Order: sequence, then structure tokens, then C-alpha cells
Amino acid sequence: MLPEGLPMDASIQEFIGCRRVAVVGCSRTRHKFGNVAFTELKRRGYEVVPVHPIEREILGAKCSPNLTSLRGEIDAALISVSPDRVIPILEESGWRRR
Repeated sequence: MLPEGLPMDASIQEFIGCRRVAVVGCSRTRHKFGNVAFTELKRRGYEVVPVHPIEREILGAKCSPNLTSLRGEIDAALISVSPDRVIPILEESGWRRR
């Protein structure tokens, strides 16, 4: 959901300006969206941090089990998990519903 009054183009520009992105739900499986997003962001020069509750490493990068265990700041998080897991992941990270 976009912040009220923020046009889609501005949201996209804000994301493009990020440098360090967490990919929650990153996968070892090449055709899954989390893997594709991780690979493409990395190819485009972003510092990408995979987040997976079980895997220790994906595509040569050390995984964090969740957003709260990440070291350092992230600029954005791309969440690629089943819909029923999105809200709990956001709430765990400190996000609050309006």
C-alpha cells in the first residue's frame, strides 16, 4: 500500500534510489520470485541481503533468519512470501497498521 498522497512514480523512484535491500523469502530455487529478484537486484549493483528462516546461505550470500536480525541498516525490503506470512513479518519488524 502506498503512503497516502504519494504517486506510484514517486514510490518507484524512492525504491530505485535505495542501495541496500533485504529480500525476505529469498530462495535457492531459480524460478521462484525471491531468487529472481535477488539475482536481478544484485546484477544491477544493489547490496542485497537474503532473508530466510532456515537457509544459512543463498547464492553465496549469508542469510539472516528475519528482518530484526539484520546487521546494519537497510533501505528497503522486498517481501516474497505467501500472503498469510506478510503481516506477521511486517509486525515483527516494527511496522504498525494505521
